[in-house]
Amino acid sequence: VDACGIPARHVTVTVQASSETNPFLAEISRQLDGRGIHYDHWIGTFSSATKAWHRQRVVDAAGLAPDDWLVVADVDELHQFPRLPVLAFLTEDVAGSANYVL
Repeated sequence: VDACGIPARHVTVTVQASSETNPFLAEISRQLDGRGIHYDHWIGTFSSATKAWHRQRVVDAAGLAPDDWLVVADVDELHQFPRLPVLAFLTEDVAGSANYVL
């Protein structure tokens, strides 16, 4: 959030754990609360279908406008942008007319 220049109010995090008794859930939630970052918990594993369903639920809850961006950053993916902050990249001509950036 800080390095990319994205305000915390524009970030939603899904914290996934295999069980509600995972000792890290409370700590991660505490840290996100402290930063003012919205989050939800997903208990269990994701399949392609449940991941798509959950992502759509998050998008619907966020109330995104047609020209808003959604950047999905799974922990097993590395996102690199030509320069920071990411907001500058998304508003430049490179992405100005794009609907999707890989």
